[in-house]
Amino acid sequence: MLKQIPNHSNECDYTKQNLIFFPVVRLVFVLLSSTLLFLLFYSVFQDEKKGNYAVVIALFLAYGYISLIEIVYFIRYSKSYSFFEDKIEEFNYLNRRRKRILLAEIEGYKKSSIDYKGFCQKVIILYLKDKTNILLLQSNYFKFKEIENCIERLDMPYLGNKEFSWTYLEL
Repeated sequence: MLKQIPNHSNECDYTKQNLIFFPVVRLVFVLLSSTLLFLLFYSVFQDEKKGNYAVVIALFLAYGYISLIEIVYFIRYSKSYSFFEDKIEEFNYLNRRRKRILLAEIEGYKKSSIDYKGFCQKVIILYLKDKTNILLLQSNYFKFKEIENCIERLDMPYLGNKEFSWTYLEL
């Protein structure tokens, strides 16, 4: 969703907002595949003659780990960000709360990328002075280049590029 705001000296041309669409699709995938897994689990244990308990339990544990990753992703990225000349506003879709982050509270930002097999995803990491950070993933935005341009025009120090290494639970 893009909202045009007046173009003054330090203001961004647009207010960027995170798309709730992508995290919701991932959550729906988890819910549907969980239902299928539970049906499989139930059918194997109903028919005592099959004896494939170890396979089903292994699948259940593996899927539980993947589901945990997707749920963490949903909770962490169910937020939208709006950029202004002196602040960034964060809106959390889950608890419907707004949080204002003044540019004075931001230490700076770094650019990075995550390389998947044949796919490169850009990332902007905003470092806050309270030692937390905000990850802006390219896959959560349709027009990520506009976000990059907007952040570059704000009075925020550029801290360089970062070699990005991640685990599933960091996402």
